[in-house]
Amino acid sequence: MSRRLDDLLCEARDHYGTRQAVRLDWDAVGRTLAERVERESRAAASRSRPVRRFEWEVFASTIAFALVVIVLLGKAVPRTTGDRAVAAMPTAPVGAVTDVEGEVLVGGLPASPGTPVRVGDVIDAQAGALIVARPGKVAFVTERGSRVRLVRAGETTVLALEYGAVEASVEPVAAGEAFAIDVGTSRVAAHGTHLRVARSGDNVVVDLNDGVVTVGQAPRSGAVAGVLVNAPAHAEFVVAAAPDTVLVTHVRAAVRSPVSVIPGTFGRSLPVPATSALLEPGVIDAPPASPAPARPGPTRAPARAVVVASSTPTSEAPSTPASLAMAIRNCLKEEPHADNVTVAFESTLYLQIGEDGRVRSARFDPPVAPDVNTCAAPLIYAARFDGGGALTVPIDFKN
Repeated sequence: MSRRLDDLLCEARDHYGTRQAVRLDWDAVGRTLAERVERESRAAASRSRPVRRFEWEVFASTIAFALVVIVLLGKAVPRTTGDRAVAAMPTAPVGAVTDVEGEVLVGGLPASPGTPVRVGDVIDAQAGALIVARPGKVAFVTERGSRVRLVRAGETTVLALEYGAVEASVEPVAAGEAFAIDVGTSRVAAHGTHLRVARSGDNVVVDLNDGVVTVGQAPRSGAVAGVLVNAPAHAEFVVAAAPDTVLVTHVRAAVRSPVSVIPGTFGRSLPVPATSALLEPGVIDAPPASPAPARPGPTRAPARAVVVASSTPTSEAPSTPASLAMAIRNCLKEEPHADNVTVAFESTLYLQIGEDGRVRSARFDPPVAPDVNTCAAPLIYAARFDGGGALTVPIDFKN
C-alpha cells in the first residue's frame, strides 16, 4: 500500500510540482496521507469479506482527495519574480542591439545597445529605429514606424514583418538561405545580399542592391520556391499572391539607395553608381518587369523622340504627362492581339518626381501586362520633368 502511494506521489510531483509549490512540505503531506490510508485499511480489514468493495472505494477516494489537496496547495502558493522568470523560460540570445535611435521596445522592454534579442521577441519601432546584429550572419535595421518579430534564428534567420520596413546586410552562404523576411504568407529569402523589404497594407516593395533573393510563398520547411531576382532590382508584389504578382525592374534609378547597418550611421546612404536615385520612404514604387532590349519597329521611334533619355540636363524640352502617355500607348500598341479584336484599356500612372525632375517611383493602377511594363519602365525612368512632386498620368488606349 505504501509503495503504491509513493509511486502516485512521485507522479503527482512530476506533473504538478512546479515552483509554484516550492514551499510545500511534501514529506509531511506524504506522512499524513500514509497514516490516513493505513487507518482506513485496518478498519476495512476488520470488516467481513463482502465489504471489500468498500475498501477499494475508500482507497480510491483517499487518493483522489490527495490529488485535490496537492493541486489546491500548489495554486495557493504565491508566485515570486523568480518563478515568473522560470515559467517564461527565455531562450538564449541569438543577437544583440548594436544601436538605437529614439525609443524602441524589444520583447516589451525599452532597448539600448547591448540588449539581447531572442527568438520570439517582437521589435516595436513605433517611435524609433534600431540595428540588430547576429555576428557572422546578418545585421538589420528596423526602421521607424515598423514592427517585426524574430521567428527563427538557426542557419536561416527569419523575421516576420507586420508593417514598416527592414533593411539588412546578409553574409553570403555557400548553399541554402541565410536570411528571410516573411510578409503574411509570402517570403523574401536572401542568399547573401543587401536588401530592403517594406510593407504598406497588402503591398510589398523589395529593393535589392546586391546579391540574389527569391520571392514566393513561405514554406513550412525548406527553401522557398518562387521568382529569382538578381541585383540591382526593384520588385513589388501582393502579400497573399506571391509569386504570381511579382513585378520587377532592373532600372538602377528605380532601386532605393542602401543604408549602412553600422552603429551610429542611421540615415547614412552607402555609395552607389551615379545614376542611382533615392526613393521617397513608404512609396510603393512600380514599373514592374525587367526591361528587355528595345524591340525594333516603327512605333518605337516616336517614344524615343518624346522622352528625354539623358541623365544630365540638356537643352531639350522637359517631358510632359501627355508625351509620356503617348510613349506608353506605343508600348500598348505592340501587344499582340487578334486582328478581329478591339482592345480597350485604361490605367493611371502615379509618379513621384524628385527636385531634379527625374522620376523616383512609378505605379500603374490597375497594373498593365508584364510586356508593357518591360517596354514602359526605361521610358518612364528616363523621363525628365520640370520640377518635383507627385504627378498623375492617365493612360487610355483603344486599338
